[in-house]
Amino acid sequence: FPVGASGQNDVVEVGLWFYPEGEQPEFETSGEAMFRVDGLKGMARGQDIVIPPHGYQVLQGTHRLDSPAIIHSYRPHLHMRGKVMTMEAIYPDGTKEVLSQVNKYNHNWQIAYIYEDDEKPLLPAGTILQFSSVFDNTANNPINPDPEQWVVFGRRGVDEMSHAWVGITYVNEEQFAQVIAERRVQQETLRLN
Repeated sequence: FPVGASGQNDVVEVGLWFYPEGEQPEFETSGEAMFRVDGLKGMARGQDIVIPPHGYQVLQGTHRLDSPAIIHSYRPHLHMRGKVMTMEAIYPDGTKEVLSQVNKYNHNWQIAYIYEDDEKPLLPAGTILQFSSVFDNTANNPINPDPEQWVVFGRRGVDEMSHAWVGITYVNEEQFAQVIAERRVQQETLRLN
């Protein structure tokens, strides 16, 4: 609710899914992890966000995975000038793949994009996750409150920030080999049908 608003009513629902009694999950995960795009070049958080009036800015941040990983979901977080956020994998062999891109980001909707089980990215150790954010501080941005302003990092909606919440499970090499083998069998079965 807006700051200072009083007397607001809301109905909140929460859904919890539990494993059936006696069933153990195959992998243990800590849920979503925050991957920052801003403030990664040896500076304090957000000091690299400086969007000029009527201008644009692009930020990139990279994170190396020290263990194999399975990506479950992707939830970009920008504010009102945020327009695009992309998550790419740069594999140890140098190939690059776009894993997700939200190219019509809207700060009014905080959406987690969940991968189907057979589409979850499987990333070997040494993969680099690269996040790219595009900011639009022009009058063409319909939710820009004031394109005349310089925009810097901050927690208010009229300020900016850039990070992504990624649902990620780290696995060991043996588990990763098993998941890769299972995915190949599944893909071959689909190809034959």
